[in-house]
Amino acid sequence: MKNEKIWCIEKSKLFNEGYFHGYVNHDISFNSKIVSNKKNMNRSLVETNEDYKQPITYIVIMNVTRDKVFGYIRQGNEDRLTDKWSFGFGGHINQNDLTFVAAVAREVEEELDIEINDLVVYPAGYINLDNSPVNRVHFGLVYKAVIREDYDLKLRGFENKSGMWLSADDLDSMQFEDWSEIIKPVVKEWLSQKK
Repeated sequence: MKNEKIWCIEKSKLFNEGYFHGYVNHDISFNSKIVSNKKNMNRSLVETNEDYKQPITYIVIMNVTRDKVFGYIRQGNEDRLTDKWSFGFGGHINQNDLTFVAAVAREVEEELDIEINDLVVYPAGYINLDNSPVNRVHFGLVYKAVIREDYDLKLRGFENKSGMWLSADDLDSMQFEDWSEIIKPVVKEWLSQKK
Protein backbone atom coordinates (compact mmCIF):
# COMPACT_ATOMS: atom_id res chain seq x y z
CA MET A 1 0.00 0.00 0.00
CA LYS A 2 2.86 2.37 -0.72
CA ASN A 3 0.60 4.71 -2.75
CA GLU A 4 -2.03 5.13 -0.05
CA LYS A 5 -2.52 8.60 1.43
CA ILE A 6 -1.63 8.72 5.11
CA TRP A 7 -1.58 11.30 7.87
CA CYS A 8 1.76 13.08 8.30
CA ILE A 9 2.95 16.01 10.35
CA GLU A 10 6.05 18.13 9.97
CA LYS A 11 8.50 17.41 12.79
CA SER A 12 8.90 21.11 13.49
CA LYS A 13 5.15 21.40 14.21
CA LEU A 14 4.94 18.19 16.24
CA PHE A 15 7.88 19.11 18.47
CA ASN A 16 7.53 22.90 18.50
CA GLU A 17 7.17 22.88 22.31
CA GLY A 18 9.76 20.26 23.11
CA TYR A 19 11.30 17.12 21.76
CA PHE A 20 11.41 13.76 23.55
CA HIS A 21 13.12 10.46 22.82
CA GLY A 22 11.53 7.26 24.14
CA TYR A 23 8.09 6.93 25.71
CA VAL A 24 5.95 9.56 27.43
CA ASN A 25 2.50 9.21 28.98
CA HIS A 26 -0.55 10.47 27.11
CA ASP A 27 -0.65 14.22 26.61
CA ILE A 28 -3.58 15.66 24.70
CA SER A 29 -1.39 18.34 23.12
CA PHE A 30 0.29 15.83 20.77
CA ASN A 31 -3.12 14.66 19.54
CA SER A 32 -4.28 18.23 18.94
CA LYS A 33 -1.02 19.13 17.17
CA ILE A 34 -1.45 16.17 14.84
CA VAL A 35 -5.10 16.93 14.08
CA SER A 36 -4.43 20.66 13.56
CA ASN A 37 -1.37 20.20 11.36
CA LYS A 38 -1.84 16.85 9.59
CA LYS A 39 -1.38 16.48 5.88
CA ASN A 40 -2.62 13.55 3.82
CA MET A 41 0.45 12.57 1.82
CA ASN A 42 1.41 9.73 -0.45
CA ARG A 43 3.05 7.09 1.75
CA SER A 44 5.81 6.39 -0.77
CA LEU A 45 6.90 10.04 -0.60
CA VAL A 46 7.23 10.19 3.18
CA GLU A 47 8.61 6.77 4.11
CA THR A 48 12.14 8.18 3.92
CA ASN A 49 11.45 11.91 4.34
CA GLU A 50 12.80 12.80 7.77
CA ASP A 51 11.14 16.23 7.76
CA TYR A 52 7.87 14.46 8.61
CA LYS A 53 6.60 12.03 11.21
CA GLN A 54 3.90 9.52 10.30
CA PRO A 55 1.55 8.88 13.24
CA ILE A 56 1.21 5.14 13.85
CA THR A 57 -1.47 3.58 16.05
CA TYR A 58 0.23 1.10 18.39
CA ILE A 59 -2.36 -0.96 20.25
CA VAL A 60 -1.26 -3.21 23.11
CA ILE A 61 -3.78 -5.99 23.89
CA MET A 62 -3.94 -6.97 27.56
CA ASN A 63 -5.91 -9.84 29.10
CA VAL A 64 -6.46 -9.06 32.76
CA THR A 65 -7.99 -12.49 33.42
CA ARG A 66 -4.75 -14.16 32.32
CA ASP A 67 -2.42 -11.31 33.44
CA LYS A 68 -0.84 -11.42 29.99
CA VAL A 69 -0.15 -9.29 26.94
CA PHE A 70 -0.57 -10.57 23.38
CA GLY A 71 2.70 -10.76 21.44
CA TYR A 72 3.45 -11.81 17.90
CA ILE A 73 6.17 -12.14 15.28
CA ARG A 74 5.75 -9.77 12.35
CA GLN A 75 5.97 -10.65 8.69
CA GLY A 76 4.66 -8.97 5.60
CA ASN A 77 5.46 -6.04 3.37
CA GLU A 78 7.58 -4.04 5.85
CA ASP A 79 11.06 -5.58 5.65
CA ARG A 80 12.36 -3.33 8.43
CA LEU A 81 10.07 -5.08 10.98
CA THR A 82 9.89 -8.64 9.62
CA ASP A 83 10.61 -11.52 12.01
CA LYS A 84 10.73 -9.34 15.14
CA TRP A 85 8.59 -9.90 18.25
CA SER A 86 6.13 -7.15 19.08
CA PHE A 87 3.08 -6.49 21.22
CA GLY A 88 1.90 -3.44 19.33
CA PHE A 89 -0.81 -3.83 16.68
CA GLY A 90 -1.77 -1.05 14.34
CA GLY A 91 -0.35 1.03 11.58
CA HIS A 92 -0.61 4.20 9.58
CA ILE A 93 -3.61 6.48 9.88
CA ASN A 94 -4.98 6.81 6.37
CA GLN A 95 -6.93 9.66 4.80
CA ASN A 96 -10.23 7.82 5.27
CA ASP A 97 -9.73 7.65 9.05
CA LEU A 98 -11.58 10.67 10.39
CA THR A 99 -10.32 10.23 13.97
CA PHE A 100 -7.70 8.39 15.99
CA VAL A 101 -10.45 6.12 17.33
CA ALA A 102 -11.52 5.23 13.77
CA ALA A 103 -7.92 4.32 12.92
CA VAL A 104 -7.61 2.14 16.04
CA ALA A 105 -10.90 0.34 15.27
CA ARG A 106 -9.90 -0.28 11.64
CA GLU A 107 -6.47 -1.62 12.56
CA VAL A 108 -7.79 -3.93 15.30
CA GLU A 109 -10.38 -5.41 12.96
CA GLU A 110 -7.83 -5.80 10.13
CA GLU A 111 -5.17 -7.52 12.23
CA LEU A 112 -7.08 -9.44 14.91
CA ASP A 113 -10.04 -11.79 14.99
CA ILE A 114 -11.90 -9.62 17.47
CA GLU A 115 -14.43 -6.81 17.33
CA ILE A 116 -13.36 -3.44 18.70
CA ASN A 117 -16.45 -3.54 20.97
CA ASP A 118 -14.92 -6.53 22.81
CA LEU A 119 -12.09 -4.29 24.01
CA VAL A 120 -11.87 -1.38 26.41
CA VAL A 121 -9.38 1.00 24.77
CA TYR A 122 -7.46 3.77 26.55
CA PRO A 123 -4.97 6.29 25.13
CA ALA A 124 -1.74 5.52 26.99
CA GLY A 125 1.17 7.48 25.57
CA TYR A 126 3.56 8.20 22.74
CA ILE A 127 6.73 6.70 21.32
CA ASN A 128 9.36 8.73 19.53
CA LEU A 129 12.70 7.18 18.62
CA ASP A 130 15.26 8.53 16.18
CA ASN A 131 17.77 5.69 16.34
CA SER A 132 17.06 4.19 12.91
CA PRO A 133 15.69 5.23 9.51
CA VAL A 134 12.29 3.60 10.23
CA ASN A 135 11.98 5.26 13.63
CA ARG A 136 13.00 8.70 12.36
CA VAL A 137 9.86 8.89 10.20
CA HIS A 138 7.26 7.39 12.58
CA PHE A 139 5.56 8.59 15.79
CA GLY A 140 3.74 6.04 17.95
CA LEU A 141 0.30 6.67 19.43
CA VAL A 142 0.14 3.99 22.13
CA TYR A 143 -3.23 2.58 23.18
CA LYS A 144 -3.90 0.05 25.92
CA ALA A 145 -6.71 -2.32 24.93
CA VAL A 146 -8.12 -4.55 27.66
CA ILE A 147 -9.99 -7.84 27.30
CA ARG A 148 -11.69 -8.67 30.58
CA GLU A 149 -12.61 -12.27 29.80
CA ASP A 150 -10.60 -15.34 28.89
CA TYR A 151 -10.39 -14.80 25.14
CA ASP A 152 -8.56 -17.00 22.65
CA LEU A 153 -7.22 -14.26 20.40
CA LYS A 154 -6.41 -15.11 16.77
CA LEU A 155 -4.43 -13.16 14.19
CA ARG A 156 -5.69 -12.08 10.79
CA GLY A 157 -3.87 -11.09 7.65
CA PHE A 158 -0.47 -11.72 6.17
CA GLU A 159 1.49 -9.31 8.39
CA ASN A 160 1.32 -11.47 11.49
CA LYS A 161 3.02 -14.85 11.50
CA SER A 162 2.31 -16.23 14.96
CA GLY A 163 1.10 -14.89 18.25
CA MET A 164 0.60 -15.90 21.86
CA TRP A 165 -0.24 -14.58 25.30
CA LEU A 166 2.92 -13.50 27.17
CA SER A 167 3.48 -13.11 30.91
CA ALA A 168 5.73 -10.50 32.52
CA ASP A 169 8.39 -13.22 32.91
CA ASP A 170 8.15 -14.01 29.18
CA LEU A 171 8.87 -10.36 28.38
CA ASP A 172 12.16 -10.54 30.26
CA SER A 173 13.39 -13.50 28.21
CA MET A 174 12.46 -12.28 24.71
CA GLN A 175 13.90 -9.80 22.23
CA PHE A 176 11.42 -7.30 20.81
CA GLU A 177 11.38 -4.68 18.08
CA ASP A 178 12.37 -1.16 19.21
CA TRP A 179 8.94 0.18 20.16
CA SER A 180 7.94 -2.86 22.20
CA GLU A 181 11.34 -2.83 23.87
CA ILE A 182 10.99 0.84 24.87
CA ILE A 183 7.54 0.34 26.42
CA LYS A 184 8.27 -3.06 27.98
CA PRO A 185 8.56 -1.51 31.50
CA VAL A 186 5.19 0.23 31.01
CA VAL A 187 3.53 -3.00 29.86
CA LYS A 188 4.98 -4.88 32.85
CA GLU A 189 3.52 -2.20 35.12
CA TRP A 190 0.12 -2.61 33.42
CA LEU A 191 0.31 -6.37 33.98
CA SER A 192 0.98 -5.84 37.67
CA GLN A 193 -2.04 -3.50 38.01
CA LYS A 194 -4.56 -6.07 36.66
CA LYS A 195 -6.93 -3.45 35.24
